Amino acid sequence: MKRDWPEVYVDLAFAASENKNYDLTIRALNGRTLLNAEMPAVCYFLRASAYDHLRDYKQAAVDYHQFLNSDKGKNPDQEWQATHRLIAIEHNPTLAKLLRKRFPLARIITGDAWEMDTLLADLPVPVTAVGAVISSLPLLNFPKEQADKLAHK
Repeated sequence: MKRDWPEVYVDLAFAASENKNYDLTIRALNGRTLLNAEMPAVCYFLRASAYDHLRDYKQAAVDYHQFLNSDKGKNPDQEWQATHRLIAIEHNPTLAKLLRKRFPLARIITGDAWEMDTLLADLPVPVTAVGAVISSLPLLNFPKEQADKLAHK
């Protein structure tokens, strides 16, 4: 392997990612940065995705932001993925554990949806706005004021 050739590190990172070796994906891309070579935007996305798989959400968010700042519309599918990540709030700890296994890229928070603002603000990278809320709470069974309050968060 030509250690002074930046593209080798990108090829290695993509191969490692395809083989679900996310630690190697990150090490390869970090190796490229040591050469002071400009990182293609899609490499930030690849590294962010690897961090997501390893559940290092804070570092994933840093790289997703770097990707979005540098991509300039060249990779619209990845831009959509970087901005539409799934966060689920589940009250039942047993079901939350099952959801984490079933949906490894989703961030499953064990907590009460009525406390959504606090739960999202307390994340390592606080979430201040969401694109959509999908709820299985029987909102019609709650007082209208309480249901409206949750629906307008």
